[in-house]
Formats: sequence, structure tokens, C-alpha cells
Amino acid sequence: MLNKWPLAYYNVRLGDHLNCVAWLAVNLFNKELEVLERRVSESNLRDLLYLAGVTHDIGKASRFYEEKFNETKRLTFPYHEIVGALILHATSWKISWDRGGRVLSIAAKIVSRHHAAMTGRHPRDLVQSKSTYMVDHVLNVLREIRVDDMSTLVDELLSRTPRSLSIARIALEELKNKLESVVKEITSGRSRNVVQRDIESLATLDSGESKEYILVASLTGMLMVADNLVANLERRKSSDGMTPLYIMSWSRELSGRLRKLEVSNACPHVEVDGYGC
Repeated sequence: MLNKWPLAYYNVRLGDHLNCVAWLAVNLFNKELEVLERRVSESNLRDLLYLAGVTHDIGKASRFYEEKFNETKRLTFPYHEIVGALILHATSWKISWDRGGRVLSIAAKIVSRHHAAMTGRHPRDLVQSKSTYMVDHVLNVLREIRVDDMSTLVDELLSRTPRSLSIARIALEELKNKLESVVKEITSGRSRNVVQRDIESLATLDSGESKEYILVASLTGMLMVADNLVANLERRKSSDGMTPLYIMSWSRELSGRLRKLEVSNACPHVEVDGYGC
């Protein structure tokens, strides 16, 4: 029996997961963000990482995944990261840079890569694949997105976003304001060629020395660590088997920081006993 849609996992609300990952990412890597800001002469990277964290799984809100669960009784979300990234990407084109367009554009590339370690899940894999299955799948998921579902989710995320992160809040407000037009555009007239073009845009980064490359590579890494640590805490009672060794390693290396952060206060839905938190 599923909890009320949308979900991150069987027993975890999507809004709770997104809020927890965003909070953990910016607080766990606060010092690294300060160093990165000096490295790229960029401020407000906390806003950018928080925005990527709080939207990284919004693609899971598509009713496509719920319908598949009703058919198969297995809850899986293939290519949800591409779906969410395409929503952010489409929104970024509809607003000015100073109203969140730039941070949404970069966040889209970060979100599209947070499962890139998995075979076939980097946006570049979809571009290079000779099969049309992956792009067709993404298009089908996009077509089952409902404005009401997504708007309610963004409302929740915005209400829980700290007021100190003003740029992230502006971007979320613009995302909410443009949702209806973006979803309508995506669900009514999008062809495989248009989706393929947008995925190519997500896959493209400037050279390894560019500011964009450094930002996307660095912040994607931070997001992946925070996402996996939170998911591990959320799924402790599931039958997923042994905790992956890399999560065990991160938990040990970061245990001092995790204890100081008091994760349970910001993420009351997780159990942290025995995890150094």
C-alpha cells in the first residue's frame, strides 16, 4: 500500500526527502562551498546547491510512475533525473537571469547528473544511444505530469526554504509561476526531436577549466553524497540488503560533521540512531 503520492520511496514523502537532501547538502559542505566560491569568483553557491537539492527528484512526481506501480507492484523511477532536469531547463528559458533563470539552468545540469554513475543514466548516454527507447520513455513520463501535483509540491518546498536563501526562493517562485505553461508545453506538443535537443543541451558542458564545468562537477558530487546519505537513513527498514560500501565510507568520514548538524531536527522523518548523526 502506497502512501499519498508523490513519493520518494515506498514509505517516504517526496517533499520530505527533497527538503532533507537540500538542507544536508548546504550544511554538510558549507566549508567546501566557501572554497569553491573563491575558486570560481562566484557568490551564492549555497542558493544554487540548495536549489539543485530541493528539486533533484521532482521528476518522481509524474503519475507515470504511480501507474506503473499499480500494474507491477514495484516502485521504480527510471530517468526521473532527466525528467526533472527538463522541467527546470524549460523554465529557465522563460525567465530572466536575475529572476532565477541562470541558477535554474545550472541546477538543471546538476539534477540531470545525480544518477550519472549508473549505466545509461548520464544525459550524454541518452544523446549517444542509437535506441529511441530511453528518450521515448522520458517523453511518456513527461506527459503524465499534472500541474496540480507539481504546484502543490513546489509550494511545500518553497514554504520550507530558508528566507536567507533569497535566490533559491526566487527561482522556486518562478518555477511555480511558470509550471502551468511549461507542463502544457511539455505534455501537448513535445516531439522526440525536441526532447532529444533539450537533453543534448543538458549533456553539454564547456571545457574542464570553465566556471560552468567546475560548478556542475563540484555541486553534483556534493548533491550525490547528500542524496545517498539521506536515502540510506530513510530506507533503513527496507529489504534493500547490505548498505553500499561507499555510503558506509562517507558516513564514517563525515561522522563528525553529521553529529554537529543534528540531522534529526531538520529531517524528523529519518532515524539516525547509530549513524553518527
